[in-house]
Amino acid sequence: MNRRQGLLGLAAAALPALSWAQAATPDPLATLDAGQQRAVREHLKSLARPGEGDAEASAVVTADLDGDGRSEMVLWWTFYGPTFAYSGLTVFAGPPRWRAAGRADLTGIVERVAVERGVIRVDAKTLGPNDARCCPTKAVVGRYRWSAGKLVKA
Repeated sequence: MNRRQGLLGLAAAALPALSWAQAATPDPLATLDAGQQRAVREHLKSLARPGEGDAEASAVVTADLDGDGRSEMVLWWTFYGPTFAYSGLTVFAGPPRWRAAGRADLTGIVERVAVERGVIRVDAKTLGPNDARCCPTKAVVGRYRWSAGKLVKA
């Protein structure tokens, strides 16, 4: 069980009305080959800060982002600290040897990451004008492109 599943389990136990928290979170690395998994795990380890927190994979999408006929990997990761969490994207170039090649920090509570026609789409919630800090309701969409070996806002 990863930290995210554990936190969701605690939330489910404390707040049984939150049925979304009771669903099991599948392993985002399960469909990757051994080389891809190793690259992702090494990157997540590099994001960890002893005494501050760890990063975990939230989702991985493999797609040709730049139209060169070779797939890139897009990792949506979440860093969990003692009283905070934030998310980011990392693009991995490869194969045969996968390597982290570009990164962006994300804003808000990320709900979904997808690739649409080479554009990375990030659906998130941020604070609206009357929202409590706990409960953002304003839907935002971020778009990123992989261009000339760099991750840039689209």
